[in-house]
Amino acid sequence: IIDCATTKQSESKGYGDVCGTDAYRDQWTGKTNDDIVISTSPVNKDTTDIGAIAGATITTKGYQKAVKAAFAAFELLTANGGEE
Repeated sequence: IIDCATTKQSESKGYGDVCGTDAYRDQWTGKTNDDIVISTSPVNKDTTDIGAIAGATITTKGYQKAVKAAFAAFELLTANGGEE
């Protein structure tokens, strides 16, 4: 991942807001599809999952799934499994 940004979110105030911060965005930089694991329920403060927001399991899973879907689309649309 070179960069990602949250352009809109509809989660509860205080939970989804985290997705719009630079600190949240920056943790995705340099990651590959293999680095991202969909979090299990519930997401707690001790997790090391990329993109995990403690107490916001649905937000976390939604963001992780969206990033994995973007990787899948990229790999599908590019030659050599995303190498170009």
